[in-house]
Order: sequence, then C-alpha cells, then structure tokens
Amino acid sequence: MASHVPEPEVVRCPKCHARMQPGVLPVSGGIGWLPWSPSATMSMSESLPGTHAVMRPNRLPGWRCRACELVLFRYGHKVPDPIGPADELPEAPLDEDTQRR
Repeated sequence: MASHVPEPEVVRCPKCHARMQPGVLPVSGGIGWLPWSPSATMSMSESLPGTHAVMRPNRLPGWRCRACELVLFRYGHKVPDPIGPADELPEAPLDEDTQRR
C-alpha cells in the first residue's frame, strides 16, 4: 500500500520569480548559523533549531532555483518530517523563462 505524500508547497524564487523545485536537505549533523558581521571571526555561531538529529536521518523541506543557484529551506522544531522518501517527490514543472536558461 502506497503512503500518502502531500503536494509540496509552491515557492517562487525571490530573485527571478520562477517556480522553485521542491526537495529535501539531509542534515543529520545539524546546521550552524553565523550572522554576518565585518568581524565574523569574533561571532559565535548558533545551531538552527530542528536541524540536528541523533541516531536517525533528518531531512528539511527545501526548494531550489537552478537558474539562480539559490536554495531556501525551512527549519525549526515544528517542521514535520517532509514529504516522504526523495524518490516520491514530484518534479516541479519549470516556467518558460527558466526552461530557456
């Protein structure tokens, strides 16, 4: 019996406004965030909530724009395990501008 895989959220690229491709980012080791500053070596990084997993895989929902080489993702403790196995993810249709690039 196939599991129900919800349709991913439609996200548009903030740079070119094309529809972004949905996917997942494997991040079991967690993701750190270091705020930009002129003296970045003096700043302490913080761990983004919900990105570190122990003894289990962790995947964050994300979207990418191949044309702009931009990736967006959601993080946090309330982010559900996204959309199922990667092989079940639907391919997002690209708009005409992105297809021409």
